[in-house]
Amino acid sequence: MTLLSLVIGIVISFFLSHKLKKKSGQLFGLLSKACVIGVGFGLHVEDLQVVDLPRIGMIVGGIGITIVAGYFLGRLMRMSASMATLITVGTAICGGSAIATVAPLIRAKRRDVVVALASIFLLNSVAIIIFPVVGRAVGLSDSMFGLWAGIAIHDTSSVIGAASIFSEASLKIAVIIKAIRTLFIVPIAIGISVLSRRKSEPTGFPWFLGIFLIAIGVVQFLPAGEPFFHMVYSVSKQMTVVPIFLLGTSFSAKETEEGGVKPLVFASVLWVTVAVAVLGVIFLTKVHQRPSWGPPHPALRAPLSTHFVRREGLSDILRTDRYPSVQINTNITSSPSLLT
Repeated sequence: MTLLSLVIGIVISFFLSHKLKKKSGQLFGLLSKACVIGVGFGLHVEDLQVVDLPRIGMIVGGIGITIVAGYFLGRLMRMSASMATLITVGTAICGGSAIATVAPLIRAKRRDVVVALASIFLLNSVAIIIFPVVGRAVGLSDSMFGLWAGIAIHDTSSVIGAASIFSEASLKIAVIIKAIRTLFIVPIAIGISVLSRRKSEPTGFPWFLGIFLIAIGVVQFLPAGEPFFHMVYSVSKQMTVVPIFLLGTSFSAKETEEGGVKPLVFASVLWVTVAVAVLGVIFLTKVHQRPSWGPPHPALRAPLSTHFVRREGLSDILRTDRYPSVQINTNITSSPSLLT
């Protein structure tokens, strides 16, 4: 459904005026943020345990690899400093939002901004299609895919789109990882403003991430509202097709062609390099696995819907096939010490 909505949006874009495409792009940004907030109502505070030190290191490392690779690749391809910076920051942090934040700091020309946004947009569309296919082909688990998508895909909406195709479990992980990654736009913008010797304009805290964290807190402290929260989460998850559709309708072949092939090649090579590097590190380091101290109590890790459908029974808690790292001897009759 997600892929179909993207394709339909792109087809419709050929019949829309530039003004309508611009409005569609603005509405896309607003609705994609609303979907992120809605997904927050399907998470618990315990779910934030996914953001441990190794994973934060992966996020920082992914951003660092992108910036270093973008610098050297830009020099190798003789890209303009403005274009290379915009595409690199968009790839490293959060796509169009990062480009819009950094553009005034480096006095980027409108043409460079438009071409950079068009290149990132095209790759966002490709990511929704390619990432789930590659993830299944190489045998990624839900946690591995969520970590990979959250670090390697540009925009939040495309992260949600790709992860929702792969699995619901990977969607929750990907959204949290992407939210943490997006926060790095603030120090990156400050650093660029210092290097460009221009006074930094206020970047502010990404407001939708603040509401996303508040939503997780509300779910934790108002358990009576879980049926409603689950409904909001389910609707938000299903509604992700709408911003993906709007993403397709905002496509402009003319803007993509304006900058020629070089910016798109630069963005593609940079993105593939980072995606492959991050995937390789995930396989080698296994940071996607649970912390060494084992999983939390099963009642805390149950899906949101089970909290108001039934309670975990003793037989469920003692199921070691669900939690392999927990070794419990359930065959008490075979233990003489327990019978004497």
